[in-house]
Order: sequence, then C-alpha cells, then structure tokens
Amino acid sequence: MLNPISGSKSIRCSLSFSGKTFSRDDKKFVTTTAATRQSPQAFAEYVEYTVQGIAICRSLAHGTLIAFFFVTVLVPLAKVFLRRSGLISIRFLAAYSVRYTMPERRQEVLVLAPHPDDETFGCGGTIRMLADRGVAVDVAFLTRGEQGLEGATGNPATEHQLADTRTHEARKACAVLGARSVVFLGGSDTRLGEEPELASAIAELLSQTVYQRVFCPWPEDAHSDHQATFRLLREAVIPYNKSLNFWLYEVWKPLPANTFVPIDLTIDSKREAIDQYESQLSQLDYREAFLGLAAYRGLFCPPSKYAEAFLVCDRDEMLALA
Repeated sequence: MLNPISGSKSIRCSLSFSGKTFSRDDKKFVTTTAATRQSPQAFAEYVEYTVQGIAICRSLAHGTLIAFFFVTVLVPLAKVFLRRSGLISIRFLAAYSVRYTMPERRQEVLVLAPHPDDETFGCGGTIRMLADRGVAVDVAFLTRGEQGLEGATGNPATEHQLADTRTHEARKACAVLGARSVVFLGGSDTRLGEEPELASAIAELLSQTVYQRVFCPWPEDAHSDHQATFRLLREAVIPYNKSLNFWLYEVWKPLPANTFVPIDLTIDSKREAIDQYESQLSQLDYREAFLGLAAYRGLFCPPSKYAEAFLVCDRDEMLALA
C-alpha cells in the first residue's frame, strides 16, 4: 500500500471523465500539512479532487478552443464556399435592390402559363429549385397552344393534333421540372383577351388551394396572350383577400426585375424541359435563346452563371400595375 507521508514514491491517480481517463504522476501532490500527516485517507481524497479539477479544466479548455475554431474559421470558410457556388448571391444595384428569396418551409405555388413552354422558358429553373426544396408546384396552362405552328391557323384538324402534341410535351416538361400537377383551363390560343370568363377559372384554383406564391407573365410581355394572362389573374385576385405574393416572369420582353434567382444547379433540368417541346424546337432554336437569356440574367447575381429574373410584388402592388 502506498505511503503518502514518505514522499519516496510518486502518486499515480486516474479519473474517468466524459468517457476519457486522465492520469498524472507527480510527487508534488505530497503535502506536509498536519491534517494530511494524521489522515492518509484525507490526503488521498485531496489528490483525487485535485485531479478531477484538472481534468474538468482541460475539457472546458478543449471545448472553448473547438467553439472558437468553428466561429472564426469554419463559418467564414462556409460563407465563401456558398457564395462562390452560387447558393448565396445577393447584390445591390444602384437602380434597385436585388432580392433573392426562396421559401424556407414547405409551401404551395401556382404557375400560370399562357401556352405550353412558357413555364419552362420563363421560370423553369426556379420551378425545379422549388420542387427540390419540397415546395409543391402546380402548373395551369390557359391554352393548349394549338396555334403554335406555322400554317396551322384555320385548319381544325391540324390545330387539334398540335394541341394534343403540345399537351403531351407540356406534361413531360413539367415532370422534368418536378411539378406536382398540371391542368389546362381550356382557353383559346391567341384569343385569351376575348375570354374574360377564364378569370373565374383562375379564382377557383386560388380558392381550392392556399397558395403562397403565384407565377405569371408580367403585364408588358410582348405577346397578347401573356398580357391577357396577367389581366385575367388581376381580375381573379380583386376579391381575393388572403396573403399572396406574385412572381412575374419574362419571356418575350425583359422586365424591370427586382429579384434574380441563380439557377446554376437546375440549368440542366431547364435545358431538358425545353427539349421536350420538339414541336416548337423544329421551328426556332428556343433552347439556345432562353439559355442565353438565363446567362444574361446571371450577370446580375455573380458568381452565378445562370439566373432567372422576376418582378416580385404583393397583392396591392400587383393590382396597381397597369
């Protein structure tokens, strides 16, 4: 048995703390106080408590160093990585602020498209990004695009066949983008401005599901059906008093954007969705045109290479638009 009085041997102590064993050999633990001389047991307890204190201090020191390293080194490095990868990209311009806002929790979103392909051209990358984040995206086409072929006008058989073709293409494209559902509201291609009753169909969609956001062409897009789609939505929203945000997108004319969404991570899905519209690609090279538009919009939120632009507004702001 160890004699704590003589000091001729070192004292070995061990302590289990947080799953680790700490030990120490040190003659300096020997004390010459009267109490220790009289009670070897008290001296042993004193040594044990001392080692416990040392172990606790070491553990606290290690924890503090780890926390300091995380805050001062890892967090800044993570921010740099996210910015360079395009996951965080916020830039303020002189004329207006660029806002990059995506839903942080599960939401439901409605996309209004005048014709099959407008949803992909205008906001396909954003749709795919929303779907990847668990947002439920419903796409409503106001027409089936029966006039989208040179020389099809006035030939009912050709129009019907093209409408079927483009309906099929739209379903495939929306599947690529991860849409939850696809509906067709039965409007007439090139004549939406003559069909005010479609506002009721849009209002019914809004009443059936509590959407937080609605995507729609902006009111000055250079196509009469796109302008009519905005007016129909505006009419449907007048009696709608629930909280709702509107993401207006561009197809045929650049809009005065206040929001840019980097789509580097979903540009391949946008390209694949465009490729589903074979009936349209056979006439014009829409793929390169709208990938080029996305590349141009990427200039507004570096270091992203591709982006989609939106004019985001609330209900009152939307109703105030011409």
